Amino acid sequence: MTRLPNWEARLADYIQRGLTRAFAWSVHDCTTWAIGAVEAVCGTRVIVGEYGDADEGVQMMRARGYETLEQAACDLLSVRSIPALIAQRGDLIYLPADTANSLIGPFAGGCLGLLWDRVLIPSVDRLGRLPL
Repeated sequence: MTRLPNWEARLADYIQRGLTRAFAWSVHDCTTWAIGAVEAVCGTRVIVGEYGDADEGVQMMRARGYETLEQAACDLLSVRSIPALIAQRGDLIYLPADTANSLIGPFAGGCLGLLWDRVLIPSVDRLGRLPL
């Protein structure tokens, strides 16, 4: 995918707007957070469908032939996986865990989101912060 000329400002605006959005499965969770970041950076929107919780999301992903969020993202976005240590601003980062608890989101210079020492993910009441 090709990045838009103003992708940095678009990504920063997207992340800033996400700070106050409430968590909602298939609306504002780590998958839709990553999809929105791709749209901000590249102008391309990926539609994944609706799911009510992590287990439903995993079932949907597996029904489409994917075992991990990383596989799904690489295929749906036509990108390849690279080591996290060489990720650059605007790339997506995948943090594996058991399938229902894996995370994916935009890399913004040291982490997903904005902070240098934390991962930012949508959580139940706002954008959650997890220490790295």
